[in-house]
This record gives sequence, structure tokens and C-alpha cells, in this order.
Amino acid sequence: MLKHTSNKEGPHGLTPSKEQIAYNHQHNGFDLDFDDFINRDYQEESYDAIFSVGDLL
Repeated sequence: MLKHTSNKEGPHGLTPSKEQIAYNHQHNGFDLDFDDFINRDYQEESYDAIFSVGDLL
């Protein structure tokens, strides 16, 4: 992600997984929020890029 955004402080992330939030807090410290990123209301031009990692069932 850093390679694509050039943001050395880390990109902002969203996850529907409380386990990912806990792991991130313990190991990485990235700016990560627990949220429903699929049904979330996004303001126009609120993100430079959106990446999805993993499978959605």
C-alpha cells in the first residue's frame, strides 16, 4: 500500500474484522477502523485510492 500511496505515515484502512483490528493494534499500529466498508457512505473524493485485499463471499 505504501508503494502506491507514497504516504509514509501509513494509509487509512477499514476492516469488518475485530480480529484484524486487534492484530494491527498489537503488531503494526496502522490507522485502521472497524467499519462496514461495503455499505459505508463515502464522501466524494474522500480517498485517493481504494484497495481490497482478500475474498468477499
